[in-house]
Amino acid sequence: MKTFLRIALFVTVAFSSLFGLVTITPVELGEKPGWSSKVGVSLSTKRGNSDVDAYKLSARTNYDNNISYVAWFQLSGEYGQASGEKNVQKSFAHLRYIHNLTDKFHVYETALQSEEDEFRLIKSRRLAAVGYRQHLFPKERLKTFVGLGVMYEYIKFTSSYDPTEYNVRASCYLSMSYEFEKDKKLSFISYFQPKLDDVEDFVTVNQLGLKIKIEGELYLNFSLSYNYDARPAIEVESKYDFSQDTAFIYEF
Repeated sequence: MKTFLRIALFVTVAFSSLFGLVTITPVELGEKPGWSSKVGVSLSTKRGNSDVDAYKLSARTNYDNNISYVAWFQLSGEYGQASGEKNVQKSFAHLRYIHNLTDKFHVYETALQSEEDEFRLIKSRRLAAVGYRQHLFPKERLKTFVGLGVMYEYIKFTSSYDPTEYNVRASCYLSMSYEFEKDKKLSFISYFQPKLDDVEDFVTVNQLGLKIKIEGELYLNFSLSYNYDARPAIEVESKYDFSQDTAFIYEF
């Protein structure tokens, strides 16, 4: 454990910006009956040759009736600055309801989402989605989910060059998790969301995470994220965002 904590500390210090992720592991009916919650937090401060601050807080709460449905709500906020100038400011909220069809391996999902991202020039993005999810190859350690749905999206930009958008998109995703040792879990999720009337206008969201138990209900979470927007706001220079994230998570 001491060796692992030294490695974890090295990774934490090595990353120039640290963010928190509560979890990317799929939620499954009957996994944690009743109420449960998770809080993730991370921060980074550098002084001297560099002057950098980065903070993120995430919280998630679930309710599982252990019979037919699971509902969960997640909030996160992120802020960063370099040399006294803000370089990151975003917020995110997501509400999802999952209900079984024939059994817990075949469910339908509905979701509402809201987000703001100042440096992608998104003043507000709101969406509503509905879809079907199937649990493939049920195993004790390996879990695989495939989802297919449709979403309505409203985006208002801070840039005067971009019109307000009203889009209908398909939403397809693959989600996997593998518990290779007790209290050590590797997770992956990938979303592909093309517009129905213009498939060349698409968004992808991809995350790979490693969650390891430290002590009691305290966990350490490492993750890699790669997001791509084929048609971002006109004044946004890059179509992609990549991040390496480290967070402490407390479950209760």
